[in-house]
Amino acid sequence: MHFFPFGIATGFRSDRKGRFIMGVSRRVSWIFWGIGCVLFSASAVMAADAARRIVRPGIRVDPMGDRVENAWQVLARYLDEFDLSASDLRVDVVRSGRRAHHVRFLQYHRGVPVDQAYVAVHYDHDGEVEWIDNRSAPGLDLAVRPFVSAAQARVAAEEAIPLVRGARGAPQVERRIYRGEGFSRLVWRVTIPALEPLGDWIVIIDAASGEVLDLWNEIFFDSGYVYDPNPVQVTGDPTLRDNGNSDTPILTDARSEWALLGLEANVLVGPFVDLCATGISGAYKPACQAADPDGTPPYTFDFTRSDDRFEEVNVYHAVDALQRYIQDTLGFDDVNNRSVPAHAHYYGSLNAFYSRTDKGLHFGDGGADTAEDAEVVIHEYGHAIHDDQVPGWGPGSTTEQRAMGEGFSDFLAGMYALDRGSAGYQESQDHWAAFAEWFAVEIQSNLVRGTKALRWIDGTDERTGADIGTYPGFPTQVHSDGRYYAAALTCIYEAIGREATLEILLESNFYLLPDSSNEAFEDGFDAMALADENLNGGRNRSLIYACAERRNLAQAPEEPHDADGDGVEDGRDNCPDVPNPDQQNGDNDTFGDLCDNCPEDTNDNQTDDDDDGVGNPCDNCKEEANPDQEDRDSDGIGDACDRRVRCGGRSSLAYSGDSPFPAEYLLVGLVLAFTRYRMRRAR
Repeated sequence: MHFFPFGIATGFRSDRKGRFIMGVSRRVSWIFWGIGCVLFSASAVMAADAARRIVRPGIRVDPMGDRVENAWQVLARYLDEFDLSASDLRVDVVRSGRRAHHVRFLQYHRGVPVDQAYVAVHYDHDGEVEWIDNRSAPGLDLAVRPFVSAAQARVAAEEAIPLVRGARGAPQVERRIYRGEGFSRLVWRVTIPALEPLGDWIVIIDAASGEVLDLWNEIFFDSGYVYDPNPVQVTGDPTLRDNGNSDTPILTDARSEWALLGLEANVLVGPFVDLCATGISGAYKPACQAADPDGTPPYTFDFTRSDDRFEEVNVYHAVDALQRYIQDTLGFDDVNNRSVPAHAHYYGSLNAFYSRTDKGLHFGDGGADTAEDAEVVIHEYGHAIHDDQVPGWGPGSTTEQRAMGEGFSDFLAGMYALDRGSAGYQESQDHWAAFAEWFAVEIQSNLVRGTKALRWIDGTDERTGADIGTYPGFPTQVHSDGRYYAAALTCIYEAIGREATLEILLESNFYLLPDSSNEAFEDGFDAMALADENLNGGRNRSLIYACAERRNLAQAPEEPHDADGDGVEDGRDNCPDVPNPDQQNGDNDTFGDLCDNCPEDTNDNQTDDDDDGVGNPCDNCKEEANPDQEDRDSDGIGDACDRRVRCGGRSSLAYSGDSPFPAEYLLVGLVLAFTRYRMRRAR
């Protein structure tokens, strides 16, 4: 920058005075140019300090050179300005776009990463540096030895979320320098990928005090407002009424916001449920109504119960959440793993159903809309699960298998809602066992244990509160009979917990066939015992049958006989008279190694012609008893039947294995030597 360009002086005379003026003008121009440069540089630095970004500093690097080395060359010019040393920075990310390269560094303080303290260099494919971003934290002087342990930090983080149900992966606990507003301190950064509440949760724990400094979820969600699972369980108030589908403050406040996963557009269609009700026809109201009014992701489906769109959101959340639980927590990826069509306003009756014809869920609007109660939604989804696992499930009308379907669906809904809603309400008088309280407000007149329920899954009569007793031995009404099955499943749950029970139950369904006989209950518990054997080594067998017997649904088969006491019943024991709990069988015949007369050779009939205890396939003297199988010349023929070893019952000069020559060679040599001796004597 020249405030007085050299061209100004060229009009002066070339005498001493002119040369003097020219010299002065040059010096003045240089002075002003220098001042201008200083002012420009200062403004550039001040701008950089303010924006933490240097734009096109006029630096070029080798476009074909190593990206990291190029970035280091650029940063070498600015480390003093940034109050950093090269040892403070470590390469964090290296990327290349279509037209530029990007190298990001992370600042460390005494070996500990500084949270969000990045320095980045961006240059184009021609080598021109475009940006230098500086988000570093200069002047740090912190001790990096924590007083709170990593284990203590993890516990504090799980309590802060609070973690309800399991993790989707292993939690990570890392030391960090945390930068807050006006301060920096040593912390533990705890990352918990949780199932419930769903998210990748980040919790910042002060490493000196254990205080929670910050907490957030890094997953970006669409969301909707739903009843989880229904207004009665949320509020703990069984006196609520539908009042013509009207909104009231308490019913509106009973909603909660939940993530709606799997949406790819502003419509409630995902990998596990389809509220556009594809394939369902004959509805009295349209499907596919719910959409975020502003149409901008992330979508928020915020409707109250007087709006038909609310029930669609409720159905989507319940089905999607359960299927993800089945896959992610229970580990089944082939249990109704499809997008099930569902119509939230199919007809004007106080009921709901699953149809094999259209493979869809249908909900009615009589009284309290059935789609508003997530337990009703899950109940119908339970029927879809049975139809998927056992196609043709429940033939006939009043059958044990149809009753099993109702009991299974009630129990599944109860397990889904087990830790949802108000914990105080759920724990009070075992309300967790009450099924479909919101649905029941319009049809039940009696309070049982302080609430109304369509049914109870623990064997409580929904009208009287008494225990339902035992199954009469023949089907009467499928919903009523289903209570016995649900009660037996609840008995198992109370002993081994939700996940273990559901794993056994879902696994057992694969063993069943469509059945209209009165043996379906018994078959169901036999299948559960088999599933438990496969999943858990049979440790819950006695419990399963005890719970079934308590409701007169099945009798435990006679305890299998185990003569050798090795824990394997005789009918399956490959050595029924010799204890061998590991059932090892090296030759894969029908006899275990410990009782196999040829443990390394297949011998299914255990043939042993010489009765020496060694089976024919591995006996080196099949027709002469030799239990020791001695074979001194290692020729595969036992000494007991080897003619070269036996000489009138006495040992010959046989090769013992220690001599360097076989016995035959020695004998021939002696004969030849004797012959030669005789020939010499004859001469």
